[in-house]
Amino acid sequence: MSRENKFMYLKDLLSHVEACCEQWQCSEGEGDRYLRDAIERDLSEFQRVCNTLLEGTRPAYCPRVPR
Repeated sequence: MSRENKFMYLKDLLSHVEACCEQWQCSEGEGDRYLRDAIERDLSEFQRVCNTLLEGTRPAYCPRVPR
């Protein structure tokens, strides 16, 4: 996936998170759980894609800093 496509994908993920947050305000029970899980999945995917972008810009001599 190209860098440009990754940024478009990140934008789509954020839009989906926003839509889920709006729906979450009006939901109850199973809807709450479903929307929370969807947001968590989207945020996890967002972080994964961000990490691939960062790895593509890190010089070869710069080791990854442990968390």
